[in-house]
Amino acid sequence: MEIRIQRGEGSTGVSSVLDLESLAEIVHDEGWLWIDVCDADPEVAGQLGRALGLVEDGVEDVQDLELLPKVEDHGDQLFMILHSLVVSADNERIDTLEVDCFLGRDILVTMHAEAVPGIDWLWELVSTPPVTKELDHPAGILARFAEVTGRRYLRLLLAVEDRVEDLAEAALDGDREVLESVQLLRRETATLRRIIRPQAYALRTLHSARSELLGPIDRRRLGTAVEIHDQLMEGLVETRDALGSVLDTYRGGVAERQAEVAQVLTVAAALFLPPSLLAGIFGMNFVDMPPLTWRYGWILGFALMLAVPGLLLLYFYRIGWVGDRTRTRGPQANQLGALLRRLARAPVADQRVNGVTPSDSD
Repeated sequence: MEIRIQRGEGSTGVSSVLDLESLAEIVHDEGWLWIDVCDADPEVAGQLGRALGLVEDGVEDVQDLELLPKVEDHGDQLFMILHSLVVSADNERIDTLEVDCFLGRDILVTMHAEAVPGIDWLWELVSTPPVTKELDHPAGILARFAEVTGRRYLRLLLAVEDRVEDLAEAALDGDREVLESVQLLRRETATLRRIIRPQAYALRTLHSARSELLGPIDRRRLGTAVEIHDQLMEGLVETRDALGSVLDTYRGGVAERQAEVAQVLTVAAALFLPPSLLAGIFGMNFVDMPPLTWRYGWILGFALMLAVPGLLLLYFYRIGWVGDRTRTRGPQANQLGALLRRLARAPVADQRVNGVTPSDSD
């Protein structure tokens, strides 16, 4: 277990705390504190929460696994569960990680099972003087983390939408890799939908809460986080519909390819039919057939067998039945999965996304 302590004066330290009583004494120091606990055993996390005087209901929730996002107002404390974007332990797919947040007037405690890119980025920002006014108190840090979490999801969703466009083009050609890629995207977006909906509701509840722990700047930042999550919900619905359209396009592309195969077989049969007819005619046992007794009759027969198919082939080419048809290959599913996992690991980029900007400058 690793416990990081961020003090109000802008200094930071990373250490392993074994004596919970010593940690409890730090809470009574002047200034605000941000205590980040990573890789804590549920039982130890519960002891830590009780040592810090955190709300009992929240401490019990910390010891449960895979709870959906929610927010609870306990008057002098707010307890909130957020889910941040990570990569699964098997490194095969994107996933979400529960982050338990306790907010008091002068303290913020975040607990999570493994490293969270959003928290690491925000920790470095808070640790680098000068610290902006909006981040110089626990509520501002929590509000900023909620926004950063949404922006990381939004960045991933934008990449998914770009890939859906690529898949739509590949589906026109009936590319077999489209099915695997669509299944991958459906699985990953289902993971996001399972979390984004309750998280958007929790953030909206926190934004409208009358808690004295949240100031005007914090509420504006939370409002931005709510807008981002609303965009995520709309984007996920559009992506699901777009993936359905890609499958329909793929079925049409496959049907077209099958029609092309049948067309090739038809052309081949048409080309071989005249030589077969001529061979059948010249193979008849008639004595008085002139070409059979003519010295150069066999040359005439071969010429007809080559000329007629050649003319048919030229005709088919002119009407577009035969010719070069290049296909655009779609993105491979493993490359797509690697891209999604890379985005899930990527550090936070605090920039304009889909027209949504921070409520106030950093």
